[in-house]
This record gives sequence, C-alpha cells and structure tokens, in this order.
Amino acid sequence: MDRQFDSTAGLGAAAKGLRMALDVGGTFTDFAAFDGASGKRWFAKVPSTPDDPSRAILEGTAALLAEIGATGRDVGFFGHSTTVVTNMILERKGAHTAMVTTTGFRDVLDLGRQARPSVYDYRITRPVPLIARRDRFEVEGRMSASGSVLTPLDIDALDTVATRIRDGGYGAVAVW
Repeated sequence: MDRQFDSTAGLGAAAKGLRMALDVGGTFTDFAAFDGASGKRWFAKVPSTPDDPSRAILEGTAALLAEIGATGRDVGFFGHSTTVVTNMILERKGAHTAMVTTTGFRDVLDLGRQARPSVYDYRITRPVPLIARRDRFEVEGRMSASGSVLTPLDIDALDTVATRIRDGGYGAVAVW
C-alpha cells in the first residue's frame, strides 16, 4: 500500500483550521502557515530580537496573519521551536554555570565515555566541557532507579555548596 504523509493526521478539528509554526533563531525568526482545508502554505521571516524574542514572534505572527487575511481565532494549531539555546551552547555564550552532582560524578563531563570514531587516535582534541571542573560541586546522596534512598542527602554539605554558588557569581545552576 502506498502511503503519503498526512500533515493533518492526529490534529482533529485543528486540521480544518490554520496551522502555524515558528522557529526563533539567533538572526531570524522564521514562520510557516498551512491551511488544512485548501492546502495553501505561507512563509515569512523577520529579524530576531534577542533582547526580547517575543517581539519578533508577535511581529512575524501578525504580519503573516495579515498576509493570509486571517486572525488569531483562525489558528487551530501553533507550534514553537528555537535554535537560540543550541546556538548559545555552540558559541559558548551562556551564563557562568555551576553544576551540583552526586559525590563521585564531578568528572563525568571530562570522561566522555561514548562511541568515538577514532578510539585509539591520541591526536584528537576533545572540546572543552561546558562547565569547568572548578565550577562543579559534589554533594553526598544517592537514589536508586526506583526512587528509594541509597545514601541520604547531606544537607549540611548542600548548604555549604549553595553558599559557595551564591557567592561565586554564577548566573545558572545545573543539578545533575
């Protein structure tokens, strides 16, 4: 049996209305709209507004709806995606981040135990971890996969780590 992709499958009533999606990027915010009844498609692009991404989202949505001759009430589905975080990580422009992990896992970012194309090539340069070792903090405590406590959380050590993080000028904390 020959199957074709049904872009309205599983959407119920939303498939009969206008479907819109957007992707907020570092430079541009891209928009697409699809009318499930007529099969028509529209596309738009506006400059991103990094200081407040919602401005580009609202501007582009309004412009595309005006071009189509529709209003927000006509939209049955609205999807949102972004590459902003991906770009931030790749460009290493994120906040100075602290990491809190279970004792014994501080160096997990450095170990890199995964499939590598050249396991024995000593010339390969590995990327610098996103969080420097000095910014990783360990706290005693461990849970099983089922959620039962194997080693109780050391609250005093956690308080000490929290104080170091508060006083360390961090803009974000990853709890691992």
